[in-house]
Amino acid sequence: MMPEVNSSSSRGHVDGPPFALGEPGRAHEREIDTRGPGFLRGAQERNDKAPIVHPRRQAEDQEEGLEEVRRNFPPPQGPRYIEPPPAMPAPPHRAARTPPQKPPPVEQTNIRSREVDEVVWDVSRTKDVTMHLELDITEDLEPDLDEFCRLARLGNFQGAKQFFQDNLEQHVDDPYIFVQYAQMLMSMGDYQSVEELKVPYSLEHSKHLQLQINWELIKVFTALHTEGLSEEDATLAAEEATSKNTFQKARVKFEQLQAKRDEASLKDNAVDEAESQLGSTECQIVSLALHIEARLHQDKLFIETSILTTIYEELLRQGRIWDFRDILIGAVYSYGSTRAFEKFFGSSEVALDRILLDWSTTIYDESTNLALLDILTSVALRRILNPRTFPATKLWVDEAGILASNIIRYHPSNLKSRQYIRWILAKVAVTNYRDMDSSNELSNLPGLFPGRTRGGELPTYVPAALETPDWHLLRRPSESNESLQTALKAARQLGDLETEVMCLSQLILQAEEPADLFEDLINLQKTVQNDNRSLLKTCLSKYLICHDKESRDTLREEILSIKDDFGLHPTWLWAKRMVLRALSHSQHEAELLLNEARALPMLSRNVREFMKRNKLEKENGHLHISDDSKDYPPTASDSMERYKKRKNEKESSRERERMRKFSGLISLSTASPAKTL
Repeated sequence: MMPEVNSSSSRGHVDGPPFALGEPGRAHEREIDTRGPGFLRGAQERNDKAPIVHPRRQAEDQEEGLEEVRRNFPPPQGPRYIEPPPAMPAPPHRAARTPPQKPPPVEQTNIRSREVDEVVWDVSRTKDVTMHLELDITEDLEPDLDEFCRLARLGNFQGAKQFFQDNLEQHVDDPYIFVQYAQMLMSMGDYQSVEELKVPYSLEHSKHLQLQINWELIKVFTALHTEGLSEEDATLAAEEATSKNTFQKARVKFEQLQAKRDEASLKDNAVDEAESQLGSTECQIVSLALHIEARLHQDKLFIETSILTTIYEELLRQGRIWDFRDILIGAVYSYGSTRAFEKFFGSSEVALDRILLDWSTTIYDESTNLALLDILTSVALRRILNPRTFPATKLWVDEAGILASNIIRYHPSNLKSRQYIRWILAKVAVTNYRDMDSSNELSNLPGLFPGRTRGGELPTYVPAALETPDWHLLRRPSESNESLQTALKAARQLGDLETEVMCLSQLILQAEEPADLFEDLINLQKTVQNDNRSLLKTCLSKYLICHDKESRDTLREEILSIKDDFGLHPTWLWAKRMVLRALSHSQHEAELLLNEARALPMLSRNVREFMKRNKLEKENGHLHISDDSKDYPPTASDSMERYKKRKNEKESSRERERMRKFSGLISLSTASPAKTL
């Protein structure tokens, strides 16, 4: 029990320099007056009616008071607090004064050498006691981390990198800060910088397993874009990091939380959910695992729908919209928008309404508005555009436009953000949409457009022989070129490499002569990002504008310099070999590439039908060449001759059909009324 001291007895003071934050582990010394009211303020407030004992009484009063204290309250034995004495009455007045006696000597104790809890307050002592405290002090980095993450969320990666250098770089050995910085580099598409990071010792030997898993998945994701990673290794890494840890842990946490809620509802008690909630690091692991699975084109995580539904309900209840955004977009990449919405909401038809209804606020909130705009534009840009999906995709973009108008009204500074720039790209993609399958000129080409084109993506053409379609058949001219140029400039100022790639792709689709834009895009992906995965798709698209020998030879060397092991879908690996076959320099090289293309497993039905239609499939171990030409593959003139022949046959068929209908109309008009009836 703490002793009671009257405020009039003394004043508290602190000796030495003022208390300040320092480096972690740095000792700080403070000298504290133990008599002051600040040190024992609680005891003073409990007994503020105690009588006043003045330290400067006359000698006889002091002597008698001290003797009575020592008699009634002997010195304590051992380190403990002294029970406070009862209020002492004033001593009676004496006529004669006796000389004061010296108090017994007090043993001098070296306070510095003793533990702090051994210091005992003694009313018989009037001197100050100096206490030296050694405390482990660490800086409060949470405000700096919040600002760093805010800049990264906005897509202002230049600002985020500068802020990190000014405020957090000296703490990069902290495992959490290191992982957040690596996550930022990966989000902006700077895979080259991720590979150059030096892993701190503290992360490799950290007790925080989730941070280690997060970093391992960042490395796997980066490797899938740069040097390549076998499907087996990447799948094992993803399964090890997710199925056995994060998803199982999430399931256990939510089961425990639900059990606590049920128990608390019976007892009418509150539940402490801090230990039961899924942390942001774990949410990031779930999102990364889904993105890796999408790039491997495998469904081996076996995430139960109930888990994603539970995650959504928990994040909604806690108001964590950005964590929900990360997991949802990862699921859209992995499963496609329709399946992802079914896993979260039970039906894809109610997804848009549920998201807007669940997360919208009655009062404008900057963070929520940006997150919703991010979700809607990301989904729209990821959806396959065809006549069936176009109306729903346009609805997502239109709803995103309302959120974009809020930025203009309330926060114009956020016009230069990843969310607003990508809304512009989604708007342009929907506005300039054209169904390629309905084009007679494109459908009559002997080659194949593999894959499914999303909004703003570059098309890829696989030739049957050496033919190259006319670029103007694929060009999508529009009046939005100025808007795209503005978006490209803003993306470069922000340092958002991924958005810059999307802007260049949209500009290429609109350009009449896109060669320079193709070079800018290839240079960005090759030298800045080191994104070989996306570089391969860009080079395959560039084949559409390579008509002369020099450009074709240059493209061939560019494609040959790119590795295969990116976990790409077999269709893209097949397309690479077929394009190289058209660019080959010899018959032997072309035949080897065709054999490799045939041997690829899990080819789509469209690819198999294409091979059969052009007599490129393998039967009984023999190659079926479509003509008697000595050169292989067939020359461009042979291929175009077949193309013109097929086109003329279709036109003749359509002409015969029109003539038949016209003849029928003439026969009806010349018939008698009786026959007509």
